[in-house]
Amino acid sequence: MDAVIKAFGSWMRRSSIMPTPADIVNIIDPPAPKPDWAAYVSIRQRMKDPYTFVMDDEKAYVRYCERYSVDKLNSYDQRQEAQEQLAEAQSRLLPSGDDYDHSI
Repeated sequence: MDAVIKAFGSWMRRSSIMPTPADIVNIIDPPAPKPDWAAYVSIRQRMKDPYTFVMDDEKAYVRYCERYSVDKLNSYDQRQEAQEQLAEAQSRLLPSGDDYDHSI
C-alpha cells in the first residue's frame, strides 16, 4: 500500500491528470528498457574479433538484448495463439446460416 501511495504522489508531482492503474503499476514496477540495437550489433561484431577485449558488462548487455528479443517473440506468439483461440470460440458461438446479420 505504501508503494501505491508513493506512486500516486510521484505521478501527481509530474502530471495534473488522474493516473490510470497502468501508470501506477509502471511507477512501482517500471518496464525494462528497450535495447539499443546499434550498440548490440557493435558489441557482437567486437566479440567476433579474437584480438578485441570485450568487457563482462558488454557481454551481459548482449545477453540482455537476446533475452529481450526472445521474450518479445514469445509474447507475440502467445498473443497470436490467444487471438486464434478467441476467433475459434467466436466461430462456434455464431450461427453459420446465411440469414444471420453479422453487422451487429
